[in-house]
Amino acid sequence: MKTKTMKLMLVAMTAVLILSSLSDARRRPEPGPQQTPQPQVAPKPKPAPQPQVAPRPQPAPRPQVAPRPQPAPRPQPAPRPQVAPRPQPAPRPQVAPRPQPAPRPQVAPRPQPAPRPHVAPRPQPAPRPHVAPRPHVALQLQVVINQERLRQINYYIYRLQTGSPSERDSACGHLGRLGGPQAVAALSHAAMFDPWPRVREEALQALGVIGSPAGLTAVIFALQHDVSSDVREQAAQTLGCIGGPAAVGPLTTAARFDPNPRVRWEAQLALRRIAPRSPLPGSIFYSWNW
Repeated sequence: MKTKTMKLMLVAMTAVLILSSLSDARRRPEPGPQQTPQPQVAPKPKPAPQPQVAPRPQPAPRPQVAPRPQPAPRPQPAPRPQVAPRPQPAPRPQVAPRPQPAPRPQVAPRPQPAPRPHVAPRPQPAPRPHVAPRPHVALQLQVVINQERLRQINYYIYRLQTGSPSERDSACGHLGRLGGPQAVAALSHAAMFDPWPRVREEALQALGVIGSPAGLTAVIFALQHDVSSDVREQAAQTLGCIGGPAAVGPLTTAARFDPNPRVRWEAQLALRRIAPRSPLPGSIFYSWNW
């Protein structure tokens, strides 16, 4: 196959050279008598024949692709069975109308009761004459009352010493209502040493309700040394209720030098209350501007 191709190429090239030489000979002019011969021009070199390019190989044919199998047809659904129509309900029977109730017979009105006869009011019993209680019965009653009072005092003193702050606060009020030397002693101790200011304030108020001079020492101590201004204010009020010459000096000092204005004001009011009862001259109480 290749040798035949080469031979054909050589034959073609030879034919091309012959045709080109013939065309050059025709183009040359014939020399005339009067014309000078033109110099021979060297023929242009023929370009080398381009080598024949081998043709591209034909691509191999693609293999035949088997056609896709056709999907099987879907089965047709079975037809639904015919449903029998619902039977029509039987018509309701006609109901006879209710008979109208017979009219109620007229009831005769009740006869009015006869008026009651007037009853005379009962005579008031004569007041019983006052009978004086027997001496031994009154004495026994007083003993029972005192025993119950002492029992209550002991109970509230126990609450004041061992209870919670709210219980101690309530116990101070009850002891101020009951009174007595035992209550004054317990309230004086609470007014000076209880850790809660509210309890100390209630104890001072109870001492003022009792009004016993035995609690004057605790009240003066609270007025001079307590850190709470509310307690000192209550102590000034209690000193005004108890009174006495021993309260004048602490109240005068508090009225002049206490850092809280409410305490100073209460001390001044207490001095005004006890001034008529004090044996000292009144100039002591009114020697400064109120």
